[in-house]
Amino acid sequence: MVGGSLFGLGCLVAGYCPGTAVAGLGSGRLDALVTLFGMIAGSLLFAVIYPAIEQFYMSSQLGTITLPDVLGLNHWIVIAFVVLMAGGMFYTMERYERRAR
Repeated sequence: MVGGSLFGLGCLVAGYCPGTAVAGLGSGRLDALVTLFGMIAGSLLFAVIYPAIEQFYMSSQLGTITLPDVLGLNHWIVIAFVVLMAGGMFYTMERYERRAR
């Protein structure tokens, strides 16, 4: 959870995920290069400090945990909620973009 949160925060701040950063680099975006450098630096930092945090890292080995398991809901309910939420966000952003033009 810690690593995923840090990765997500990095993507949020940079505005790129790994795939879009590579595509941005291909189109000559300097910020994409900085983002990729940060991803590589973070990976190397993790490899260097892993021996010191190995006990913490291994303490969260809980097997396969899914969102329906965590929420205690049927997986179809979670899927329907995610689809509705994504659809609502797409609809909202479309309306916002039309108004912004």
